[in-house]
Amino acid sequence: MKRLLLLTAIFLSGCAYYDLSDYGIKVWGVSKWIEPDIKYDPYALITTNFTKEYDNYMRTWVCSSNASEITLIENGLNSYILMDDLQIPAIANLDGLDRRWDWGFDDKGSKYAVVLNPDGYAGYYEFENNDSSKANVMFNCKNFDLSENVKAKNIENWRKLNSGMTQDDVGSLLGMPLSIETNEFFIYWFYSDQKFHSKVTFDYKI
Repeated sequence: MKRLLLLTAIFLSGCAYYDLSDYGIKVWGVSKWIEPDIKYDPYALITTNFTKEYDNYMRTWVCSSNASEITLIENGLNSYILMDDLQIPAIANLDGLDRRWDWGFDDKGSKYAVVLNPDGYAGYYEFENNDSSKANVMFNCKNFDLSENVKAKNIENWRKLNSGMTQDDVGSLLGMPLSIETNEFFIYWFYSDQKFHSKVTFDYKI
């Protein structure tokens, strides 16, 4: 009961700072961390200028027509298109204000392309034996930013970490993790599927 009253008093007094560990209450704080490692994951970090039209990190668009759905992945030299269970490698580039994915090259150029305009509409083109000015299929596309943990992909934020930071502190600095694991002694926050980097470990102070 005394502990409950103490906690209530502490949280109601928002203008003052208290270290709960001084009162015998378990508080989780950062004990160590491992920064993102681009040797193992080239896309673990991105440039700090996120507002450029063409940044060096992965973007994706999900595009639907009346009969089918495709997913456009723009990821530098690793760009591709997903359709059903097919993954089609493609060359992604900017063509004026349009984004374009080309594949199936011969000596005349690409045989196929998907062209996405700034309004979110994409056309699929087959250039072989067809009028290249008319799309075979039109799609309505929605953009999804696969780098939602943008804060965690900025190395400068990792270098602001300090021992003893709370989970709230880390969440504000790096954003929420992709996954969390816990045991009796530690809490692990993972910002990558590769769990040997991009990782923050918390233990408790008492």
